[in-house]
Amino acid sequence: MGYHTAEEQEFINEELVEFGEASDKYFRQHTSWNPGSGLDTLRPWQTAYFPTCNEVHGVVDPQPEAWKERHRNPNNELLTDGGRNWVFSLANPGTGEKYIWKMYDYSYEGEDFSVGREGGATNEMLDLKQLHYVAMDALVMERTTACPYTIPIYGHCGLDILTELSQGSFDSHELGEALTPQQRLRYAIQVAGALAAIENIDGDGIPSYVHCDLKPDQFLYFESTDTIKLNDFNIGAFLSRNKTTGEPQGSFVQHEGGAGEVWRSPEEHLNFDQNGPRLLTPKMVVYSMCHELQRILTGEGVSGHLTHKKVAEGIRTPLPAKIAESVDPIIMGYRETLDRCFAFKPEDRASAMEVLAALQQVQARFGRGAVIKRKPPSWGP
Repeated sequence: MGYHTAEEQEFINEELVEFGEASDKYFRQHTSWNPGSGLDTLRPWQTAYFPTCNEVHGVVDPQPEAWKERHRNPNNELLTDGGRNWVFSLANPGTGEKYIWKMYDYSYEGEDFSVGREGGATNEMLDLKQLHYVAMDALVMERTTACPYTIPIYGHCGLDILTELSQGSFDSHELGEALTPQQRLRYAIQVAGALAAIENIDGDGIPSYVHCDLKPDQFLYFESTDTIKLNDFNIGAFLSRNKTTGEPQGSFVQHEGGAGEVWRSPEEHLNFDQNGPRLLTPKMVVYSMCHELQRILTGEGVSGHLTHKKVAEGIRTPLPAKIAESVDPIIMGYRETLDRCFAFKPEDRASAMEVLAALQQVQARFGRGAVIKRKPPSWGP
């Protein structure tokens, strides 16, 4: 994307070595794959590192002291600075093309598993756990590039990621009375298609990664194509292989369902009550996804109706009477699918691929409906 001076290229090359070594150190010493765990990677790519630093720094200034000024660049717009990341919309100074740029907040002082960056601009500590999350985010996007319903990655270097620019979160998108059942079904297929791609990330139906933060605002909206795409894979977990049996094994996930996270599954809320950890599986994410599927069907959010106690007991948000009593074949098929993916026990719950297949079958039987036509987004054609 751009030409680099000798000084810039030296910094980039050092960055590649530093982050590659740190990533391997974290994976081998501070994950469930350490020598005493009895577990190993399920897939070779889980510990891979595929940076594209030259391309990223063609758009993002590679000078180490420049991070302090990045948010002042007139080509960049700070969208959010939650947690450990800053998220910008960034314009390529050469082409004007816009991206999402997720950048690690270098002023954040890592708490554990940290390494110093001698000679760097800030001399802050880089948290290897954060590096692990950023690398995982990039890997999952790279592995699901073929899916039109997951966010595509444009570049990754260390703790910086470039992705496609969206119009914002789908959870703020209007789902009023004007939408037909066919249109709601089309959106539902996009949501289920994204999670099915994650669940079948290696193409053999055996999950190797689980998204651990599938809340409504993780689905982004692209107005020009009227498409929903799943985003943000850095809060997740790689599944493992049991060295003794050779079989895949679920992950002990650190994010339990507390009082403010009613979109999580019953098993995550039980994990919170029982002070975990409990072995969790990709089925927990299916439950989270179904909250979004229900919102698409009804036009109403579900979180306001739920509490931690209700979710732990398997109590769902009731469907409005007009939906619950509808004899429209699309709505009836949609309701049946919701019942399958809201099953209380994970072993009774449909997989994401099964949910997608069920919704596609409803669509095939009762028609695709019209694609919603909308005006082009304000930032381009």
